[in-house]
Amino acid sequence: MTEGDYDSGGSVAEPLKVARLRLGWTQAAAMRRFQDAVTRHGATAPTGASLKRMFAYWEAGERAVTVPSYRLAFVDIYGALPEVLGFAPPDDLGRIAEIRCSRFELVKVGAGLVVLFESQTQFLRMLDRRLGSAAQAALAQTHVAQIDSVLHRIIGAERNSLAAALAEAAALAGWQALDRAGLHTAWDFYETAKSAAQESGSRSVRAHVIAQRAFVLLDANKPKLAVDVMTQAGAHASAGTLPGTPW
Repeated sequence: MTEGDYDSGGSVAEPLKVARLRLGWTQAAAMRRFQDAVTRHGATAPTGASLKRMFAYWEAGERAVTVPSYRLAFVDIYGALPEVLGFAPPDDLGRIAEIRCSRFELVKVGAGLVVLFESQTQFLRMLDRRLGSAAQAALAQTHVAQIDSVLHRIIGAERNSLAAALAEAAALAGWQALDRAGLHTAWDFYETAKSAAQESGSRSVRAHVIAQRAFVLLDANKPKLAVDVMTQAGAHASAGTLPGTPW
């Protein structure tokens, strides 16, 4: 068990809550991603207070997730096996215990994998230009999740380069979400891109990500904040060392 596997009272948290906390998401952010994923699976997600109550029940283990599309949505957004999320009973071989108690491992990747991820981002970018963002949204989101999963476990010299690749991929997914008027989803992807860009150490990547966030603010009818963000992006592009930023 890790610190994130326990709730505020010191008790072992339920699988869905553990999965969310390990990603560092707020419950509100997880609910937005859940709604988007349910929609992608052709179903209708609960909304508002109803969804908040259901999340509370599910994360407390007071109710099981029984709707197939809901289970698929959780598997998608958390990038975990159904067994790990508590969606299947333990088998005779103790498969769930094996997964939960598996040895913690970090990985090393070479420059070739980073280039492959970057090439895939460019490929998705070209498809977006020819086919539109709606057709590529799921592919881009899966691509972001895959890079993010590797970055969570990577050690070695390529970590900064992989973080830059994640920033570019998340920025593309955010742009596609914005193109579909999904402001919340776009902002979440740009949050991912911002964190990855910060870790990358690249001024140009950080400036690019910050500048793109301005378009979300424009669509949200917040032009003054958008101007402030663009100004901040210019400072990031030109500064030798970059100050902290609220954006």
